[in-house]
Amino acid sequence: GGLTLKMSPQAIYTACYIIHRVYEEQSFLEPEFDILSVVMASCLLAGKMEESERRIRDIINTFDFLYTSFMRQKRYRPFRYTENAYYDWRDRVTRTEMVILRLLGFKVDYQNPTAFLLSYLNALQLLPDKPTSQRALNHVFDSTRTAACLKYPPNVIACSCIHLACSSEGTFYKLPDNWNIVFDVSEEDLINCADLIKELYTSELEKDLPINWTEQELFADTYKRFMREQEEMDREKQGTASPALSYSSFSSSSSDPGP
Repeated sequence: GGLTLKMSPQAIYTACYIIHRVYEEQSFLEPEFDILSVVMASCLLAGKMEESERRIRDIINTFDFLYTSFMRQKRYRPFRYTENAYYDWRDRVTRTEMVILRLLGFKVDYQNPTAFLLSYLNALQLLPDKPTSQRALNHVFDSTRTAACLKYPPNVIACSCIHLACSSEGTFYKLPDNWNIVFDVSEEDLINCADLIKELYTSELEKDLPINWTEQELFADTYKRFMREQEEMDREKQGTASPALSYSSFSSSSSDPGP
């Protein structure tokens, strides 16, 4: 979505960071945190932060186009200003933006690893090597699909991406010994962060998640029904169900003075 909107790389990374922060605190099954609304609100917020702001109408139309393409629905038609559906989405996105700011305590600033990456590549004299530097930059943006931005500071992510770029097939550049120590990155953090990013290339994409709030409500109802059925099956396997603990039974037992 950010690429389609032609947002800056810094804005795209910041939007991904905000999304990770939101879902670290809240479940996507919560009514105000469906995936599509959070993604659009994060792009709107990140654009304002990184001086790459886009009109809310462009954001809504872009993600609606991507959603209809992903779901292979009928031919896409952009929203018009006079449509009620557009105003519903506009109100929902702006409301979600304020909910995100309150949830994160208005602390949404983040140091982008790309700034560290360019400095480190220049220090290691890797900038002239365009294939290696481009590969390292690709790894940085791939890391937004993992929780690396929540677990490691940006300098660790940048060094891990350089390590991955220089250790991939077809790369013959040998990094100096203890090069990561110069950038205040331990060997353990370097390897662990690199392994986290590499797991992305072998994992499968989950395609059954609810995207918009309509799918979210249906998914939540189905999930609750499934959990109730599982509980009933567990009670049937146990034979006799244990009595539920109520507040009245708890209070009566706790008021018993005992021997």
